[in-house]
Amino acid sequence: MSALDVSSASGNRFPPVDEFMASADLRLAARAGALGATVVTRETSDPGCKKRVKLPDAARAVGVNRIQPFNACGRLGLTLS
Repeated sequence: MSALDVSSASGNRFPPVDEFMASADLRLAARAGALGATVVTRETSDPGCKKRVKLPDAARAVGVNRIQPFNACGRLGLTLS
Protein backbone atom coordinates (compact mmCIF):
# COMPACT_ATOMS: atom_id res chain seq x y z
CA MET A 1 0.00 0.00 0.00
CA SER A 2 1.46 3.41 -0.94
CA ALA A 3 1.66 6.46 1.29
CA LEU A 4 -1.25 8.05 -0.54
CA ASP A 5 -3.76 5.19 -0.40
CA VAL A 6 -6.71 6.61 1.53
CA SER A 7 -8.73 3.56 2.41
CA SER A 8 -8.32 -0.07 3.24
CA ALA A 9 -10.06 -2.92 1.45
CA SER A 10 -12.90 -2.60 3.96
CA GLY A 11 -13.32 1.12 3.17
CA ASN A 12 -12.05 2.38 6.54
CA ARG A 13 -10.01 5.58 6.56
CA PHE A 14 -6.50 5.64 8.04
CA PRO A 15 -5.91 8.35 10.69
CA PRO A 16 -2.39 9.15 9.34
CA VAL A 17 -3.84 9.84 5.90
CA ASP A 18 -6.68 11.92 7.35
CA GLU A 19 -4.08 13.97 9.25
CA PHE A 20 -2.00 14.45 6.10
CA MET A 21 -5.02 15.45 4.02
CA ALA A 22 -5.75 18.25 6.54
CA SER A 23 -2.12 19.42 6.70
CA ALA A 24 -0.13 22.16 5.04
CA ASP A 25 2.20 19.42 3.75
CA LEU A 26 -0.49 18.35 1.28
CA ARG A 27 -0.76 21.85 -0.09
CA LEU A 28 3.02 22.24 -0.22
CA ALA A 29 3.49 19.03 -2.20
CA ALA A 30 0.62 19.92 -4.55
CA ARG A 31 1.91 23.45 -5.15
CA ALA A 32 5.46 22.22 -5.76
CA GLY A 33 4.10 19.70 -8.25
CA ALA A 34 2.07 22.34 -10.06
CA LEU A 35 5.06 24.68 -10.30
CA GLY A 36 7.66 22.02 -11.06
CA ALA A 37 9.44 23.11 -7.88
CA THR A 38 11.52 21.18 -5.37
CA VAL A 39 10.43 20.74 -1.74
CA VAL A 40 13.15 21.68 0.76
CA THR A 41 12.60 19.89 4.08
CA ARG A 42 14.57 18.57 7.04
CA GLU A 43 12.10 15.70 7.36
CA THR A 44 13.47 12.32 6.29
CA SER A 45 11.71 9.73 4.18
CA ASP A 46 10.16 6.74 5.93
CA PRO A 47 7.75 5.00 3.54
CA GLY A 48 7.04 2.26 6.09
CA CYS A 49 5.91 4.69 8.79
CA LYS A 50 2.45 3.75 10.09
CA LYS A 51 1.97 6.79 12.37
CA ARG A 52 1.95 9.55 9.74
CA VAL A 53 2.52 10.35 6.09
CA LYS A 54 5.83 12.16 5.78
CA LEU A 55 6.28 15.04 3.35
CA PRO A 56 9.22 13.49 1.45
CA ASP A 57 7.21 10.31 0.85
CA ALA A 58 4.11 12.20 -0.29
CA ALA A 59 6.23 14.40 -2.57
CA ARG A 60 7.90 11.34 -4.10
CA ALA A 61 4.50 9.70 -4.66
CA VAL A 62 3.37 12.64 -6.81
CA GLY A 63 6.69 13.06 -8.62
CA VAL A 64 7.99 16.11 -6.74
CA ASN A 65 11.73 16.41 -6.10
CA ARG A 66 12.82 16.90 -2.50
CA ILE A 67 16.10 17.97 -0.91
CA GLN A 68 17.59 18.65 2.52
CA PRO A 69 18.20 22.36 3.37
CA PHE A 70 22.01 22.15 3.56
CA ASN A 71 22.14 20.34 0.23
CA ALA A 72 19.91 23.02 -1.28
CA CYS A 73 22.25 25.74 0.04
CA GLY A 74 25.24 23.95 -1.46
CA ARG A 75 23.57 23.61 -4.83
CA LEU A 76 22.74 27.31 -4.77
CA GLY A 77 26.35 28.17 -3.89
CA LEU A 78 25.44 29.63 -0.50
CA THR A 79 28.02 29.48 2.26
CA LEU A 80 28.10 30.32 5.95
CA SER A 81 30.69 32.86 6.94
